[in-house]
Amino acid sequence: MRGWAASLLSCALLPGIGLAASMSPEHIRSEVADYLRHLPPVVNTETRRVVEVGRIDPRIRLKPCPVPLSLRLSGRAPKPIGRVTVEVSCPGHGWRIRVPARVSVHAPVVVARKSLAAHARLTKADLKLEDRDISLLHAGMFTSVDSLKGAELRYPVAAGRVITPAQVVPDRPVRRNHAVTIVSGGPGFHIEVAGIALQDGRPGERIRVRNRRSGRVIEARVIGRDRVRAGSGAAQ
Repeated sequence: MRGWAASLLSCALLPGIGLAASMSPEHIRSEVADYLRHLPPVVNTETRRVVEVGRIDPRIRLKPCPVPLSLRLSGRAPKPIGRVTVEVSCPGHGWRIRVPARVSVHAPVVVARKSLAAHARLTKADLKLEDRDISLLHAGMFTSVDSLKGAELRYPVAAGRVITPAQVVPDRPVRRNHAVTIVSGGPGFHIEVAGIALQDGRPGERIRVRNRRSGRVIEARVIGRDRVRAGSGAAQ
């Protein structure tokens, strides 16, 4: 905190003003803590927030502010999580300081219920939610078990470890060179034939598939696990 103390002194030290005539550092720290506690949730599932405000050098003398203090997060695209800086000023009365703080945000995140092997396709039975300090999860996390159903692990994951985006291949209901069912039809009729996917596909995407019986290659839209629907835009 020494660097911050020097910065505060350079912009706010008012020599000759007695302690009784100054703004209390503890009052400023309290205002900063209250401000950070009442910012909007970082994630919708946030369960609690712990705020630690850095020390303000007691040698600093700030004139009492006759109006409510102005507080805002400082920095480029600041977020109220982890190490933050709050700029505190007395509007129209000539002083401004920056106060460092740390904000720990807790929320349920997805962790491995058991040890999982590389290339495992995830199911709900493999995963669970645990409360963690997400300010420490720099590699990212997931907040919903359902969002990982069907995803494939790139690497082994030990039991209790947080699942991160880099560890998983997003679920693709249709995989290249895998068997698919090609659905087609209209009013009064419905046809299903076997096919082979020539591309990976996510829900709603159009991909190329080969009809196993005829050998024709067509475009079809992914509608489910190993299922595509043929429609307009077929390609020979």
